[in-house]
Amino acid sequence: MLQEEPTAKAVPVLDDETEIENDDALEALENGETQVSEKKEPQGDEPAEENEDAEAKRKLTAVQYSKLISRVRGDEHWPVHVGFKDLEYTVSNDIHSPSATVVEALTFSAVLRQPADVPRHEKESFVEGVLDTLDLQNIRDFKIGFKQSGGLSTEQVKRVTIGVELSANPAIIFADEPTSGLDASSAQIIMKGLKRIASAGRTVVCTIHQPSKDIFLNFDRLLLLRRGGEMVYFGDLGEKSQCLLDYLGAIPGTAPMPNPRYNPATYMLEVIGAGAGEESQTDYANEYRESKLRLQNEERIDALVKRNLDERPEIHFEHDYASGFGTQLELLTKRWFWGYWRNPGYNATRFLIAIFIALFFGFSFFQNVNDLTTTQDVQSVVGLTLISSAFLSVIALNTAIPTIMDERTPFYRERAASYYGVAPMIIAITSTEVPYVIAAALVYIPIFYFIVHFWYNVAAFFLFWCTYTLFMLVMTFWGHFLASVAPNQQVASVLGAISFGLWVQTAGLVIAVRDIPIYWYWLSCINPIRYVFNALVSIQLACDDANSDGPGCQQLSTGGTAWDYVQNNFGFEADDYIYCISALAGGAVGLRILSILAYTYVSFLKR
Repeated sequence: MLQEEPTAKAVPVLDDETEIENDDALEALENGETQVSEKKEPQGDEPAEENEDAEAKRKLTAVQYSKLISRVRGDEHWPVHVGFKDLEYTVSNDIHSPSATVVEALTFSAVLRQPADVPRHEKESFVEGVLDTLDLQNIRDFKIGFKQSGGLSTEQVKRVTIGVELSANPAIIFADEPTSGLDASSAQIIMKGLKRIASAGRTVVCTIHQPSKDIFLNFDRLLLLRRGGEMVYFGDLGEKSQCLLDYLGAIPGTAPMPNPRYNPATYMLEVIGAGAGEESQTDYANEYRESKLRLQNEERIDALVKRNLDERPEIHFEHDYASGFGTQLELLTKRWFWGYWRNPGYNATRFLIAIFIALFFGFSFFQNVNDLTTTQDVQSVVGLTLISSAFLSVIALNTAIPTIMDERTPFYRERAASYYGVAPMIIAITSTEVPYVIAAALVYIPIFYFIVHFWYNVAAFFLFWCTYTLFMLVMTFWGHFLASVAPNQQVASVLGAISFGLWVQTAGLVIAVRDIPIYWYWLSCINPIRYVFNALVSIQLACDDANSDGPGCQQLSTGGTAWDYVQNNFGFEADDYIYCISALAGGAVGLRILSILAYTYVSFLKR
């Protein structure tokens, strides 16, 4: 149910008397240093019941998490349990790599985020314990996927989300709306898992949107805020929320709860005037500021902080990531390898299309290169070289974009949680992509090359294949780069289409490169289609002392050789292929570097 005028935010705290309290955030809120904004920011795929109230609670959870992180990583020490190294934040929109299985997602988190000095087998054993705690053993080998396409259910994915963060072995888990979008039975499953986590010695801080009575009674403590971030209550809930009810009942003017079966969460919101259209005559924030409960909380805060500062050693973070570069590269390469292997739609598509295009163009120009007697024959071969390359490259470009886009949002979450660096991720993607591009070229080139009857020369065939493979890599990496700098898939596809159209126009067929106006010449210099076109034509039709028996040495009826015509009309030279192949190789490396920079400095993550 959506509320037009939500006015309160409830943050239950579930723990078992651990020594960690998020009191720094509480003090800031009490002193007015941190206010919960009422402005709603744009979101991605959010549950339907999200509204301004839920948005404010999400911001509160993020504020608490970020403040604790800053205290731990800053000059002032913040106490944590021995053996627990981190604070983790579980987002409500459940972001995961869709191609990973449940056990892979948890193992990925554990190996990369637990300290490097913890043996791998201990991390894997820890993951098994997490699977047991959250009742995930029966779906451990299921692919997470997308719900709309047969992936895990909403409730299962939420348990995976909690499990991924728990696998890092944190002291505190901040859970944003863990039961949002779930029915009563699914919500109870989630709460059961959180209760088990708390019983293991961790503090679990949750934001809950309009909790049912059964869910509310699971919590041990409550932080209740009204609009503007003013604290109304912070303390134990007690048996059946009796501590909360006694506190509210002791305030003059507070109506009693209607009956014992009434939901305490609903009652407290009604009392403080948090419901839509409701307003309380009592200033409950002021009542808390003047209460003994606040004084008791402040005394407890001071005692806990002083004791832990005296007893605990300071925490130092020597590295940005818990795991080394080699471990990151190993885990990321495995993830991307299995991601590609489990995505037959992407790889089967490019192989089948490669075969179709090879047969289509092959039989359309069947043995055309054998008989070059007119300028029209030469133009047909030159045009075939360009259009066959360009046609398949635009498919490679457009199919690469959605594949990367599916993994971009999980990357944002994992980068924020310090899983790994950008460089090992790009290297892992590259090492996974290259074999598939090579294989696709090996499928395409032999079929197309020999049906058209290009030059039957081993060196010419090998150079033709190498050049084409490099070109397909460049176009694929161009798609990857666009996916990293565009706000969404639609914009990336439009940018790809625009760049492809401009490149075809400036490749040298429509207008020779030497005749391109100076103000457009720069576009030709960064044009991969120009380089593959120039190189492939030079490899096939060059006629000099080293290639005296090639098809380009055939005499035309108009006089001169086919290669003479190419030189005069397109400005190509016999050794252009060396420069062009080098340019394509440099372009592939350059696009990988640009992707690293893009993922490092560009982010479209919305909170």
